[in-house]
Amino acid sequence: KEDYFARKKEMLTGSRKRMNEIFEIFLKLRANRKVKNYHWMNTENCTGDYIQNSKNCINSYNIDNSEDLRNVLFGVETKDLFNCTYIGHKSEVNYNMMATFTASHSKFSYFVFDSSDIEYCEQIISCNNVFGCNGIKHKKFCILNKQYSEEEYYVLRDLIIEHMKKTGEWGKFFPPDLACFAYNENTAHQYFPLTKEQALAYGYKWKDPDPKEYEKSDAVVPDKVLELNDSIVDKVLACKDCGRNYKFNNAELRFYQRQNVPAPDECSECRHKTRLDMRNGVKLWDRNCEKCNVGVKTTYSPDWPEKVYCEKCYLKETVG
Repeated sequence: KEDYFARKKEMLTGSRKRMNEIFEIFLKLRANRKVKNYHWMNTENCTGDYIQNSKNCINSYNIDNSEDLRNVLFGVETKDLFNCTYIGHKSEVNYNMMATFTASHSKFSYFVFDSSDIEYCEQIISCNNVFGCNGIKHKKFCILNKQYSEEEYYVLRDLIIEHMKKTGEWGKFFPPDLACFAYNENTAHQYFPLTKEQALAYGYKWKDPDPKEYEKSDAVVPDKVLELNDSIVDKVLACKDCGRNYKFNNAELRFYQRQNVPAPDECSECRHKTRLDMRNGVKLWDRNCEKCNVGVKTTYSPDWPEKVYCEKCYLKETVG
């Protein structure tokens, strides 16, 4: 114990230069590690990665306590989903849904909570049987935010769907031109990166760098956290990697000082990218077990340095 804390104190000096040296040592250790081809726990009949306590989840990632999913990214406590992302908390029988919680029998909608039978809607809370609505709660049998009787609702809904089938709109999620953000400023770009040309070809918006966000800065973040003073919170800083401007606030400054860790000289976007790059992506690759050479599916890219093992060899190698 004494040696541990003495070594830790020696390493955590509050110096960014020293922290970067330690990080490089860590990356070298990490590159030589032995890994199992997937991150599963208590799963049955699944493909994808980062799945636990689930079964019958195909091409799905970051899944917990779920069943019968296909093409789902980030699902918790869900059943019978197809083409959904960021969905959970008892959601069932949904198709082409995003940012959805405790919803059922719904499709082609975004940001739906505690609702059922929702179609082509956004920002819906505690509603049932609504179509083409936005920003409503505790409603039912509404179309375009207008209230109808149950009988009127189904007649009009069927007419709209018939028209949408003729125009080719029915069965598809909202078109890209309705997106609130450009492709390169939302999380889709983090998991499925595209070039500007590719994004525009798909019909997505693209945000070019704003010169106002890249102003030169004379302020320098000192190497050691002890050299920081309160005046840093009034400074506009420039990221050493991308040049984007960023700032500290008082709470951040106190945190760095309290933990004796160096204040970053990178913007939050670059720091987030560093963390994200250390996590496996949402694509399966074909590799061979380093031990027995059996073919495996894995999210570890073939050009990554880790030694990838099948489950049997991994457990034998690490557990014995």
